[in-house]
Amino acid sequence: MLGMLKRHEVEILLKAGHSKAEVARLARVQVEGDAFSLLHESNQSALT
Repeated sequence: MLGMLKRHEVEILLKAGHSKAEVARLARVQVEGDAFSLLHESNQSALT
């Protein structure tokens, strides 16, 4: 599950025209179907 800031980051990157794969790489999240989730729980504390 993503925090509000990370969700906003993903939304903005998608609106800017980045592909889902590129958004996942840039935002350090993974794509699960049409949803995104954090790659590693340990990264979540580092991102906030």
